[in-house]
Amino acid sequence: MSHPLQSFDVFIEPSARRVRVRFAGQIVADTRAALRFHERGHVPVYYIPVQDVREDLLHASDLTTHSAGKGQARYWDLRFGEYWSENAVWRYGESDTPLGQRIRHYYAFDWRAVDVWYEEQEELYAHSHVRDPFKRIDILPTSRHIRVIAGSEVVADSRHAVAAFETGVPVLYYLPLQDVRTDLLEPTATVSNCPYKGTARYWTIQAGGRSYVDAVWSYSAPFSEMGKVAGMLAFYPERVDRFEVDGNALGEEEWNLSVLDFLAKGNFYAGPR
Repeated sequence: MSHPLQSFDVFIEPSARRVRVRFAGQIVADTRAALRFHERGHVPVYYIPVQDVREDLLHASDLTTHSAGKGQARYWDLRFGEYWSENAVWRYGESDTPLGQRIRHYYAFDWRAVDVWYEEQEELYAHSHVRDPFKRIDILPTSRHIRVIAGSEVVADSRHAVAAFETGVPVLYYLPLQDVRTDLLEPTATVSNCPYKGTARYWTIQAGGRSYVDAVWSYSAPFSEMGKVAGMLAFYPERVDRFEVDGNALGEEEWNLSVLDFLAKGNFYAGPR
């Protein structure tokens, strides 16, 4: 049997996890035989066998899309009582491509078009997409000297950060509150969800007569594996005037998203923009 990672563009792997999808109080899919579909430039997608989906809740849509690799997809709306989610489900049931035929007997769901996903008994309501088993995050304490400057103000100055090394993205530094000028931070209503870290809230920096909108974020109650960053603050380097690591300005870096890029190119770094 060939290893699924031998294909650099797409690979499909069976998932050992029980996967369920809930919409309008109904379990619309429940399977122990999902496929996890990995495609370069996209987050993973669960494909669920036809027999494990409540087809009585699917109503055909007029929408079709075409993929060079997968062929033509048809779409369905999800409906139950007064609840309706448009184009929430798709399937390559009539595809004539080898890849499309591999998944022709499976449905896929728009992650955000349903109410809750479950892996085993864990609710994934705060997640934005399927978790990638090939992604890893290591949280390490660091003595690197981190300085953040906005509007000529030193907003943060720390040698007690923790560094988050995450597959395929630049290093992120989380700083303790005592090393940040929190008097320059104004909370905003922005929140974001990460399938690996949890729910983040944001602050705008007010410095030098300027507003640096949503430049700072924190996970007050991260998932257990990310507990080391709880309550610490992180900054977007591109949203402040200068972000220094050991005296050197951190430049904008563009990183690839998938282990497939590592296999194809030998590293995750895609070079400057």
